[in-house]
Amino acid sequence: MTIPQIQIQQQFAKISIDPNLGHYEMKQNHQTLSLKTTGPRLEIHSPSGELHINQDRVWDAMALGDHLKVMKRLYDQAESIALQGIARRVQEGDQLAAIHKKTNAIKNNAMDAFAPMAAPRISGPAAYDNIDIEYIARKPVIEVHAGHVENMTPWVRPEIMYHRRDVEISMAQYAKVTIIPPQIDMKL
Repeated sequence: MTIPQIQIQQQFAKISIDPNLGHYEMKQNHQTLSLKTTGPRLEIHSPSGELHINQDRVWDAMALGDHLKVMKRLYDQAESIALQGIARRVQEGDQLAAIHKKTNAIKNNAMDAFAPMAAPRISGPAAYDNIDIEYIARKPVIEVHAGHVENMTPWVRPEIMYHRRDVEISMAQYAKVTIIPPQIDMKL
């Protein structure tokens, strides 16, 4: 004999969620670009050079220079000039003493008296490079001032808006429990 069984069926509930997606809306006003520029500057200062010309040796070579130098030069030659004069007088005496030479010594000494004597040197040495030239160059002073760009553009914030939508929630399937009783057909 079989025992009748009760059948129980269960159906779960189902919820339907239908979200309607929202959307963003972004808006930003036009940007205006505003720049301020400062140009670079270059400053150059060029100091003048110096030219020094020294002509002292030229004037000295022409005997027009410093009086003290001329006098010192004469003083330095004085001993030599004196010795030359003494030597000349000795030579004249020797010529007068040389009677054996059959020359006219008095006439010769008189002629030599009119001969030019070496004059003392009062001028300095003459040369092509007597002028001293000195040039002092000055370097230019260069200053560079860099330019720059200043951005004066105001920042415009964007406007962001979110439009929300509703969410539709509904029951797609209700929960239920079905109980099926057994069929009892018993014959006794």
